[in-house]
Amino acid sequence: MPDEIKSDTSKNDNNDGQDGCDEVVTGGMGRIPDDIFINESIISAELDEIRKLCESNNSEFANLSEYLSKLPILQDMECKLEEYLKLVATCQKETAGLANNQLERYLLYPAIEAVAELAEQIQQLLEEITSLPETERFCPFVRPIIGLVRQAAQIADDERKRLDINTIKPKELDDLDVDKHDVKQAINTSDNTKHRKIERTLVPGLIYRGKVLRQAKVSVYRHNPNQ
Repeated sequence: MPDEIKSDTSKNDNNDGQDGCDEVVTGGMGRIPDDIFINESIISAELDEIRKLCESNNSEFANLSEYLSKLPILQDMECKLEEYLKLVATCQKETAGLANNQLERYLLYPAIEAVAELAEQIQQLLEEITSLPETERFCPFVRPIIGLVRQAAQIADDERKRLDINTIKPKELDDLDVDKHDVKQAINTSDNTKHRKIERTLVPGLIYRGKVLRQAKVSVYRHNPNQ
């Protein structure tokens, strides 16, 4: 916007003597007060110059001046809208995260535990049925059942690997891991080398994609010299 704005009446013979725009409009780029705008706009200074022009005695600018007076309000609304949209986006992101956590906790994790327990039960059944005496294992009625159980155990194991499900089942004398093991009982021992070592697993734990869903319930040795 130039520093000086002049109206050239020589190019308009029908001016009817209205010389309101003949005067020189001067002054620097006026700044809109900070309490009107959230962010200072580049066009706010130019709006100030236009507003000065519209405040002249020329009535043909009256309607334009009225509309221009509403522009700062519009700018303010646009800035506020942008801020609110950012707030909404943040809330949506937080809500989505919360919703995902709730879905994982109440729907996904119980389903993962059910899959792991079913796979464990099938594996235990396979171990029991294959430990039968040879005469019973090769019975015409038992052999097909063994084949079906072995097939089911393989499918269950493949699914556990695909879903990245692992069982926490420490063996005797394994080191105690407080992040994975939940101590439920202590067994006294006179052997100090067994102190805080796993005595046995009471209930296996569960890990899903590297996250401990359920700690293994264990008993541990506790050194007692008087034992």
